[in-house]
Amino acid sequence: MDRVISGVDQIYHLAAVVGVKYVVEDPLNGIYTNVKGTEVVLEKAYKYWKRTVIASSSEVYGKSGNVPWSEDADRVLGPTTVARWSYAMSKAIDEHFAFAYAAKGLPVSIVRYFNSYGPRLDPKGYGSVIAKFITQARLGQPLTIFGDGQQTRCFTYVTDTVQGTILAGTVPEAAGQVFNIGADRETRSSTWPGSSAT
Repeated sequence: MDRVISGVDQIYHLAAVVGVKYVVEDPLNGIYTNVKGTEVVLEKAYKYWKRTVIASSSEVYGKSGNVPWSEDADRVLGPTTVARWSYAMSKAIDEHFAFAYAAKGLPVSIVRYFNSYGPRLDPKGYGSVIAKFITQARLGQPLTIFGDGQQTRCFTYVTDTVQGTILAGTVPEAAGQVFNIGADRETRSSTWPGSSAT
């Protein structure tokens, strides 16, 4: 990391364990990878004084019902006995690390991603609901909807996600700030053609 970080102008730290399935299957790996990885990146960014962007997640808000979520909104999480919440906590710790370094003057920003999608999206990976829907539709299968289909999500096209991330890392006033990177139009899963609740 010393060799890599000392040789770059900026850092966009996007690496993490993501996806509820992977977090629930191995929460220790998720916590360790997300928190330790960010700790190391920020430590080296501070050592070599590099402009840094840390990728976080809308998951930090947990199950807060106070929408739309603003960057300074309260967080509402479930019990620590439920492994799913370890991801939200690990990303929140990443943000606390970033803000602690920002308090020491490091030019660091945080971006919280909201359901990004676009070309080459892996159906087995993060944000897979869009990829799974497309795969099922192409195969003529009904779209799998969990629950009653009344839940909503805001989906963000990848070019908007990339633009927001780059701006967070290049606009001087963005240093020391956190930004939600997402769309503001909700999509109800029951409105997708061919959907059926399970």
